Amino acid sequence: MIRSWMTHSRLIWFVLVVTTGVVAFQFVRLEGRNALMRQDLATIQDIRYGLFNVDEWKRAVAEIIEDEIESFELNENNRAELQSKIEGLLYGLVATLETNYREENAQRLLGFVRDLGSDLLGVFHEMRRSVPDFAESVISFMEEPENREAARAFLVSRLDEYAANTFAETNYAELDATLSRLNVQDEDRSQGVQRAAYRLNVEMAQVNRQLSRLMWVGLCVLLITLAALFQWLSTSLEIKLATATLLIWLGVGVMMPLLLVDARIDRLQFSMLGHPVTFTDQVVFFQSKSILDVVRLLVFQGNGLGSMLAGVGVLLFSVIIPSIKLGATFLWQKDAPWTRSRVGKSLLFNSAKWAMADVMVVAIFLSYLGFNGVLDDQMGKLEGVSNKLEILSTSGSTLLPGFFVFFGFAFMSIILSSRLHSVASK
Repeated sequence: MIRSWMTHSRLIWFVLVVTTGVVAFQFVRLEGRNALMRQDLATIQDIRYGLFNVDEWKRAVAEIIEDEIESFELNENNRAELQSKIEGLLYGLVATLETNYREENAQRLLGFVRDLGSDLLGVFHEMRRSVPDFAESVISFMEEPENREAARAFLVSRLDEYAANTFAETNYAELDATLSRLNVQDEDRSQGVQRAAYRLNVEMAQVNRQLSRLMWVGLCVLLITLAALFQWLSTSLEIKLATATLLIWLGVGVMMPLLLVDARIDRLQFSMLGHPVTFTDQVVFFQSKSILDVVRLLVFQGNGLGSMLAGVGVLLFSVIIPSIKLGATFLWQKDAPWTRSRVGKSLLFNSAKWAMADVMVVAIFLSYLGFNGVLDDQMGKLEGVSNKLEILSTSGSTLLPGFFVFFGFAFMSIILSSRLHSVASK
């Protein structure tokens, strides 16, 4: 009867190990795919390519110029007003021309002769008399469609020239590489971004639904594992199988992103010359890293020795020491001499205070709360910057499935250590 019970408990542990491996593999596959899509979406919607992009502003202003020229129509009221303004401009030009002409003649030896000749011929008088005809010709010129197009092209070319001489050219290398990887090759880059964003959002929604179902399956597996730790943990083989289960969860926890920090302007709208200008989905800040990503950034891309030491500390206390502790637990045997030595006891029972996976969980959770408060405060200030701007922003941090996996590992590791101590004491 006892042998049958032991065989039954080992079978349960074998099933748990296999099930945990399958669920963990699906977690890594789906969340890895989701993380890549989140990063791609943040890249193509980066504020550098939208609100902070001079090309987008040129496009918006050019559309306004085109709309204004296309909608320009003369009627009895504005025609008379426009003709009056053009006549005033032309009268001023004639007066300036006459003044300059007489000042130049005054400095010449026989300049008075030229002045007398122009007065006798009535040159400037004739020019003033022709001003209304000139103004009418200008208005007729403006009414021609081909001349409107020429004016539009001239204004747009001047806008391009001004922007090129004033602002730095936007580097689209990262954006183009992302669109190419997504197989989006539209001639118009803005349309390509919209098409890629729509596709990514649809695919992410599908993956999130699968992840949601998988989270419930993973929770059930963790609860069954917790029950097994209390009910079926008495032999070294069962402890090895339990340790293997936790090692799988540890691997998933350190590879999957734990926390998503996202600040974006969902919609910014204002009016320019009576035309609405709108920017949507502008990513101001985006970051999503796993523990291994954080270690890699701190060690290889950090600033100075302090950053490197911080990365080594995170790796040591959150990954290496927990792995060594689980490795020692995996090798534990009831009568093995090394388990009674000082080193063995330190690895099995005293290394828990150095394996700070639980501390990492608390730190991530506090970071989650802190980022939420900071981002909400800063983005809230942006929304209230002006009553002439309509700004709708989204900001905050989100705990990702990787956090809950790592939390489950940290909790189960404490339970396993306590249960091992009880089994070893018998």
